[in-house]
Amino acid sequence: MPKYDITVTFDLETSLDPDFYGHRWDEGVTLEGIEDGSYFSTQHVTVDGGSLSFQVEATDEGDAESKAFEVIQEGSEVEDTNGWTWVAANVSVEVEPVEEPMDLVKATELVTAYLMDQELPEELKEAFRFILSRIS
Repeated sequence: MPKYDITVTFDLETSLDPDFYGHRWDEGVTLEGIEDGSYFSTQHVTVDGGSLSFQVEATDEGDAESKAFEVIQEGSEVEDTNGWTWVAANVSVEVEPVEEPMDLVKATELVTAYLMDQELPEELKEAFRFILSRIS
């Protein structure tokens, strides 16, 4: 099965909503009459720079792209080491076929498969099989 190099680029998005309700600002200090009128609004944060590279075996480029989307896709969630959950956004997948160098085994398989598909006399096919078996 052919191999494909995959490069996925993406952003991560999250919303931050500081949770300071009930926090005591005056710990260790004597204050009188402190009132906390703080209001922190939710902030949407987008960070860029996500990039994954890997290789998959697939039947064609479309199948390779589908396999990449099994790893990461728009809306995939991931938790970072701070415990924040991020959502993948602007996911872009690039698929490149891997050009494997020709070797004797591969060449023999390709030529054999080609010859077997041709309308040739059986004796000629046998002659080609004999020559190919001697080469390899």
